[in-house]
Amino acid sequence: MFAPKILLHPQEKYFPMNPLDFISISRFRYHVELGKDYGYNKVLNDWVKTDIKTPEYYDISLPILKKFGLNADKTNRRPKDKNRGENGNVFLQPDGKPEGDFNPTGKIPCYLFELDADNDYVFHQYWFFYGYNPSLVGINLSHQGDWEDYTAVTKDGELVGAILAAHGKRTCYKLDQLETDGKQLQVYAALGTHALYPHEGSFGKFGTDRAEKGGYVWDTSQNVEILSQQGWRDYAGAWGEVGELAATTGPLGAWYKRIPSIFLS
Repeated sequence: MFAPKILLHPQEKYFPMNPLDFISISRFRYHVELGKDYGYNKVLNDWVKTDIKTPEYYDISLPILKKFGLNADKTNRRPKDKNRGENGNVFLQPDGKPEGDFNPTGKIPCYLFELDADNDYVFHQYWFFYGYNPSLVGINLSHQGDWEDYTAVTKDGELVGAILAAHGKRTCYKLDQLETDGKQLQVYAALGTHALYPHEGSFGKFGTDRAEKGGYVWDTSQNVEILSQQGWRDYAGAWGEVGELAATTGPLGAWYKRIPSIFLS
């Protein structure tokens, strides 16, 4: 009901993607610090210490991924993450740089999580997935997998503002600070990073996040699914290959970054 239109940059190369498609084109890997990673073989139903790229290592089933949820001590399984467990850290690794769907409206879902707060406010958090986030300037912080979020805020059923996410930080905007097409709020996704902003311009510490009109307009309201009902929800590993840093490793999934955790960051 409150899903936005997202205005992608005219030069955007990496579009929204269905997480199920990302899983389908990925190998499921078990990370070994200072060693050789394992791959999950769906024919053997077991881990094999190999980097081979044959079909039995791709498109691992959701029930297998679901087994790799949070550890008993609530640590996650994302390599390089500051909250990872000591063992059992895993990641999904597609080949190359997944480009997503160039015409996502109506085809690519966004994922809704809602929280009723005290004082009649409701937070409607929408999650969006992209297969790749390139680093356009300066230090290379590119990574596979990219979860972004937007939260519409309502009071007594009326929209009063929104919270936009950009690089893990979230900014609250009043309704009069946001753009609309007359019926629906519209926000801007920065080139490459997909960070969300309320209007055109250059953003970030060095102005490297560029948001512009003239690109594809993704109407996310045309395909909304419930986050809690997704078969990949509990997977607590990385959505993307392991990099040298946490910032260049695939992110943790949306379920573990949902409201109310956004208010603690």
